[in-house]
Amino acid sequence: MAFKKEVQGLTNVTHPNLCNHYNVMVTACVNCNRNFCSGR
Repeated sequence: MAFKKEVQGLTNVTHPNLCNHYNVMVTACVNCNRNFCSGR
């Protein structure tokens, strides 16, 4: 859910915050992968 929230938020972010928000989204993706997929 955290990753989905960040993806949705990325569509609403303004340009000055775009890079930061993108990095937060990628971190949410990595965290999800580590917890649920174990890299498989």
